[in-house]
Amino acid sequence: MGFHKKYISNEQVVQLFSNGGIDNIREWYLGKTDALITESGLASSILSILTNQDTVNFDQDSKIGILLQKHFDADDIKNKMS
Repeated sequence: MGFHKKYISNEQVVQLFSNGGIDNIREWYLGKTDALITESGLASSILSILTNQDTVNFDQDSKIGILLQKHFDADDIKNKMS
């Protein structure tokens, strides 16, 4: 058996969002893996949000959406979250 690790870059997060929205990001982060290695910035901030036990999915989506606004036009964010 091997040790499955996943490296997630900031650019990869942007691509995941473009291809499937926040649900796609959530699936990639929370999928089967033994360890996640994230780039500083967007990727690591999203990991913190998704692993925070005190936030529910709606709050997570909201917080992730705010982070992604730095990379996309606000209208694109609204369309992907709908």
